[in-house]
Amino acid sequence: MKKTIKRADGEGSIFYSNSKDLWCCSLQIGVKSDGKADKITKYGKTQDEVRLKLVDLVHKYGTLKLSKDVTLNEWFPEWLFEYKDLSNSTRQNYLGIFNKHIKPYNIGKMKLSEITNFELKKYFNQLVRDGRSKQRITTIRHRLSTFFEDSLEYIPKNPMQGVQVPRTAKDNPRTYNNGKEINDEGKYNAFTVDEQVKLMTSIKDNPQDVFSFLFITILGTGMRLGEAMALHWDKDILDDYSKIKVTRNLQRVPIFENRKVVRYELQEIVPKSEAGIRTIPLPDKLKPLLKKAHMEYKLKARMDPYYQDNNLVFSDDLGDYIKSKQPLRHLRKLENELEISLINIHGLRHTYATRLFEAGEEIEVVSSLLGHSSVDITREVYVHILDERKQRVVEKVNDFMYI
Repeated sequence: MKKTIKRADGEGSIFYSNSKDLWCCSLQIGVKSDGKADKITKYGKTQDEVRLKLVDLVHKYGTLKLSKDVTLNEWFPEWLFEYKDLSNSTRQNYLGIFNKHIKPYNIGKMKLSEITNFELKKYFNQLVRDGRSKQRITTIRHRLSTFFEDSLEYIPKNPMQGVQVPRTAKDNPRTYNNGKEINDEGKYNAFTVDEQVKLMTSIKDNPQDVFSFLFITILGTGMRLGEAMALHWDKDILDDYSKIKVTRNLQRVPIFENRKVVRYELQEIVPKSEAGIRTIPLPDKLKPLLKKAHMEYKLKARMDPYYQDNNLVFSDDLGDYIKSKQPLRHLRKLENELEISLINIHGLRHTYATRLFEAGEEIEVVSSLLGHSSVDITREVYVHILDERKQRVVEKVNDFMYI
């Protein structure tokens, strides 16, 4: 007996075989001389494993056939789950954009063969009228362009060619220290110098507290929270506590079943770009704190029978990953007690970068320390800081304006 997942023509099939106690995928690649189907079958322990094997087979033999009447809404999920080889986190991002910004619109109901430059321009103009930001529409454009490029064997050409984001689309400005609570990790928020001094003064005498230690470390390195949470003593702390090697990012990864997210798992993920893998020199004041924390970790791992030694630099009392919401709760408590701005954890990273810019550091150096894939990303995030620097430089012209 087998449980089969229905799929489009030429995509093959995925099923679970009770007799073999394995997941299987099968793809017909032709017809034998005796008239019987010529099939290739692959096996795996999980549904995801055989799905990836089937994707490879479909690509290799080019068996997938689309009906001329297939719509964007019908083909996009097939492309996303069966054609495109993506991480689950990226797939969830694509799916969210599709469900919210593509599927409800008329463009989604159209046949692929009927979608033209004109229809896409109408669609983008409607997105502008509906209040979508320039950044959001740029992302949608990129996703659809990739989608159409991968569909060229079913359509005459990529209809996205020549279609740009409307000039009327408005930027979504980032927020800086406006005194309001910010929960969006993507928005710019940072402490002022006085606020940072208040925070550091409050926590410097209690570095053995894992959250104080975490906040000090991010303020001294500019790491993302997930990067800090994935640090291991034996792999990532280098040269007598003078450098940190960033190679992974702890993330809650969605697990799909039948194209739906059924749960999340904590996984240490390799950064998307090579720039994310980097070595960060540590400020001298951070080195003794790191060394002391390492000594305390070794003692706890040796003496506490309930402690699970996972070699994590930042862990809970039992040696496991810190729960994702706890750092923000502790930071928020400190912010309220000290009456300083309510920034989020990512704001500690922004604070680090802001201090570097205020000290006159070059954007290329800051971008490298932050692990940005390009200087353009750094420039976009910190545009207002850079503008302030420009203004200060221009004001110096007054010194030699003899009028």
